[in-house]
Amino acid sequence: MVQYEIENPNTLSGNKILIFENDEVNQLLLKIILENNDLQPEIIHNYETLYQKIKSHSYELLLLDMENKNPSSFEIIDTIRKEIKSDIPVIGLSTKDYRGRAIYHGINVLLQRPIENRTLMHHIMRVIYGNSRYKNPITVTI
Repeated sequence: MVQYEIENPNTLSGNKILIFENDEVNQLLLKIILENNDLQPEIIHNYETLYQKIKSHSYELLLLDMENKNPSSFEIIDTIRKEIKSDIPVIGLSTKDYRGRAIYHGINVLLQRPIENRTLMHHIMRVIYGNSRYKNPITVTI
C-alpha cells in the first residue's frame, strides 16, 4: 500500500476544481472527497460547458475521466491545450494505463482507479502548488 502524508490539507481551502466525469457515482465520490477537504468542486456534464469554464480562468484544476467518447479525453485535452491555449493543470482518472499518451497530450498526472482519498489529495496539492519534482505524468496504483 502506498501512503502519502498531507501536512495541512487546509492549504487548498477554497480552490475551485472542475470535474468532467461520465459516471454519476464517481462524480459524487469526487465531489464528497473535495468538499471534505474544503475545495469547491463543480461537475461539468458536457465538453462545450467545460471549454467555457476553462476559458473563464477561474479554476485551479481539472479532474478528467479518461474514458470519454466523442470527443475522446485526448481530443478534449488537445482542444484545451492547443485551441483554448490553457495551461490549467489536469489530473486524468482512468482504469487503464495511458501514460505515453498522457505525456504527449499534456496531462499533468494520470491516476489509475481505484484512487485512495490521500493519493488524490496528494496529487491535487502537487499539481496546484507545483511542489513536484516530476516533469512527466506518473501513474499511481493502490
